Amino acid sequence: MGAQPNILLCEGKTDRHFFERFLEAHKLDEVFDVHEMEYTNGKGKVTKGITALGGWLVSASADPKYRRKSSILIIVDSDDDPEKALRTARSQSVEAGKKTRGLTLPTQSLASVPRNRPGSLETLCIEALYEKWPDVKQPLEVYASATGVDEWTSLSQQDKMRVHAAIAAKCRGRSNCPLGELLTMGTAGLDPDHAVFHDLIQLLKQKQ
Repeated sequence: MGAQPNILLCEGKTDRHFFERFLEAHKLDEVFDVHEMEYTNGKGKVTKGITALGGWLVSASADPKYRRKSSILIIVDSDDDPEKALRTARSQSVEAGKKTRGLTLPTQSLASVPRNRPGSLETLCIEALYEKWPDVKQPLEVYASATGVDEWTSLSQQDKMRVHAAIAAKCRGRSNCPLGELLTMGTAGLDPDHAVFHDLIQLLKQKQ
């Protein structure tokens, strides 16, 4: 595989692993080099997730291999407010631009998942998995109600729990199976062409 012309920057390890498999499934793995938001400051403190975005961008600006890329696509979880998630990412990007000491990063674009509604990457996945594994949905929702999970203020965190529980129930002997691995299991796993991923597929294909 040659050097991918674009960077896909996502929030964490689970997302990175998912996107690597997702891109492979759609033959886009030669289009994007996937990275997660992680930054270590001068004192050795490691920051991960959305709060690490600005630091990652500043650090990347000093590395020629990143500056040679055509673009950076930044994908964040919508969480409870998609617009707020995008504003937070945009603010960090702007502040990072002020600290790059004249070094120019590739053009950056922002997107939240799911598009225009609360949730996370796991929200899309659990919607697809409930169709794939209908026998899991009813007992899992009963469990979520009985334990108060469905009263959590964060839908994103609710769906992360649902995904992990569904995987533990269906992937026997592999309860810690990474989310991305479900995309490699064929008819037994997660369909990368499921309708819930349509917006994401179209977004990624714009960079072809």
